[in-house]
Order: sequence, then structure tokens, then C-alpha cells
Amino acid sequence: MPHVLRIIPSGEACAQPLALSPNMVDVHAVSCRLAQAAHSVRAAMRSLGGGRESQDSSHKAILAMSEIIDLIYQVREQLSSDEKWAIAQARLNALEELLNSFEITIATMEINFQPGGVGSRVYRKGLLEQTFIQRLEQYRMAFLVAMQPDSREKAAMEHQLRTSIRTFRDLEPEWLRQNPFCGEDFHCITSPVTSRNLMKFTGMCNRREQGTCQWIFQEESYKAWLFGSYRTLYFIGPAGAGKTFMA
Repeated sequence: MPHVLRIIPSGEACAQPLALSPNMVDVHAVSCRLAQAAHSVRAAMRSLGGGRESQDSSHKAILAMSEIIDLIYQVREQLSSDEKWAIAQARLNALEELLNSFEITIATMEINFQPGGVGSRVYRKGLLEQTFIQRLEQYRMAFLVAMQPDSREKAAMEHQLRTSIRTFRDLEPEWLRQNPFCGEDFHCITSPVTSRNLMKFTGMCNRREQGTCQWIFQEESYKAWLFGSYRTLYFIGPAGAGKTFMA
């Protein structure tokens, strides 16, 4: 059963920090969150490895996520340095806000692209190309800018990126913004029965004969429904003809 988890690697256990004021975070807490974010990105990358996406689109997304992982670890190394700007409270707060939004995006990607997520190949391709690749590029830039010492140019770029990233975050569902990593699994999105049936059905789809179930994409009635000409597309046929499987 696929899970959406925040994983802390062995040897990097993060103890609960001392209580801080609401607007303050400590270096240890941010360092732990960076490590957790890197592992979450790897999980999202695995969800793109099933071969169901456009190879070009998935390659771009995986490449962007790989670069983000490298940047995350570089930022984490900076927190261990003696540079005062690297551990300044304002920078830690900015990293905390960036990680909050980033975790939501990564959780959304894993939910959509794991088995039992979005099934339509066309829609998955559109999600990657029109939504997530653009967001990943923004996050890549944000982590890259976060590595730079303070300057007027950095402040201007951070403000621009922060505005864009906040827009991404505000588009996500309320429940995900409040808790991007629910402590359970994919069942926190739908009922357990629905989730298990959907995952079983997805497994059947992945085992079908190559080239089958494609004819419907050429049907004029399907195309008209897909582009909004009418709300309902009816499959009519006797029991066992494959209506549910095609749906």
C-alpha cells in the first residue's frame, strides 16, 4: 500500500526542540526539515517512475527534483557553518516558510502520481507540464537564492519568488495546506474501501495487453465529452462487456 510519509533517516533523529516564540525556529529544526524534504522528494520521484507519463515530461520533473535535492543538502551544510548570515533568524524563518509550501507541493505530486492517483495519461501529462514542472522550477530558484548571502538583489528576488510560491500554496486544498503529511496513508483522502478498489483497478490497468483500451480516445463522442460538450458519457453494453474497466 503506497504511503505519503515524512521519513527521518537513521542517524539523523530529530529531537523535539525547546519551545520558541511563534516567529522563531532553530537551526536544528530547519536542518531536520530539510532532510525530511529531501527524502519526500525521492518518494515523489519514485511515483513518476512507472512509465505512465510522457518520457520528456517525467524526465524534466525528475531532473528538476534531483537538482532541488542537491540544493537542499547544500543549504543544510550552510547551517553547520560559522557564517552568521547562514543561521540568522530571518533566514531560518524564510527557509521554514519555503519548506512549508514545498512540502505541500511534493505531497500533492505524490498523491496525484502514485498508483491509485490520477489515471488519465493525458491529464497526468498536463499536470506535469502545466503545473508541477513550473512549480519545481520556482522552488529550484528559491533554494538557489536562499544559498546566497544577503544583498539587495537577493531580497528583491526572494520577494518575487515568495509571492509566486504563496500563490501556488493558496491553490492547494485546505486540508492539505493544514496537514500535507497526514499520519495515515492514501486512505486519508478517500474511504478505505474506495482506495483499495481503486488501487486494485490501477494494478489491473497496468497489466493489460499493450495497445488495448486505446480505441476510445479516437471516438468522436469521447472527444466531445472530454472537451465539455456534455456532462455525461454513457457506456452501454451487456454485463461483462468491459464498461467498468473502460470507465
